[in-house]
Amino acid sequence: MSITELKGRGNLVDEIEEAAARIKALREKVDKVRRSIFENISEDEELSALLKSIVESSEPLEVPQSKLLPAAEGLKEYEERLKNYFEFLVELENKVQKIEKLREELGEVMRELEAWRSKLSSLSPYHSAEAFKARQKAEDALREIGARPLSETLEELRLSYERGLHVAKVCRVVYSNALKELEGRLGSLRKLVEKARKVARMEDSAVIEEASRLVEEAEARILEAKEKMPFDDVDIAELRTKVVEAINKLEEIVSRELGPNERRILEEYGRLVKAYKGRRVRFYRLVEHLSRSTSLSLEDTLKLLYRLEKKNLVRILSRLS
Repeated sequence: MSITELKGRGNLVDEIEEAAARIKALREKVDKVRRSIFENISEDEELSALLKSIVESSEPLEVPQSKLLPAAEGLKEYEERLKNYFEFLVELENKVQKIEKLREELGEVMRELEAWRSKLSSLSPYHSAEAFKARQKAEDALREIGARPLSETLEELRLSYERGLHVAKVCRVVYSNALKELEGRLGSLRKLVEKARKVARMEDSAVIEEASRLVEEAEARILEAKEKMPFDDVDIAELRTKVVEAINKLEEIVSRELGPNERRILEEYGRLVKAYKGRRVRFYRLVEHLSRSTSLSLEDTLKLLYRLEKKNLVRILSRLS
């Protein structure tokens, strides 16, 4: 650079001083981000070593002292490289923070998946196996942190997390449906308890009261399962077996106290109640349908309905108009 060129640059000392100030400020930012990166990572020696290698190998070389006075341009170039390095570290910091966040969230999902694997093992073996596979995939992704480029690690963690969430959601739906199905059976058992109390003999009272206690117990257990799933300790399959057994016993008691035609009418009436779900039906249509379905005459159907209604085994409401 000629003397004329130097004079045209103005005060070279000021220029260098300004560049040095900017470099100093950038260095402070670089040091802050670099510390943040290593503070954010967990106690993972392999990941720590990888990050240290990345950070150190990417750091730009400083301008040699021998060139500082005559080469303000060199300082500017270094400033640009340092700026790029700072931006690189910021991006790296963001990746590390996302990795740590996903590591924590994935751990929670794995815990839930393990609970679903155990919970659905007998209730739905297929979904239990899906929960196991999703958990294994998440565990593999966590184990491989530090063994591949950070972008690949981040993507693999994200995919494992989303897959785990999806499987856990499906398992929750499966379990909720099982609870609803059990609640339906429980409703049938509750009605049978009331019917059995009206027609049963004294020797059947113990069976009826046991079924009544089962209704109360099952209701409490279902409530617990809804509130704590999948970390409840309710065995739905076992509870369902108990409810089905109780239903069979009470149906036998009720049927034993009724004649064959009364049982036929009562069974068909029960199917109609489920089909109509509380909707109104004209009385003559009800009688005609029961008569056709049971092959009984209209007169016999009317007599049997009267007996069953009087025993409070069916409930027919009349509305005169």
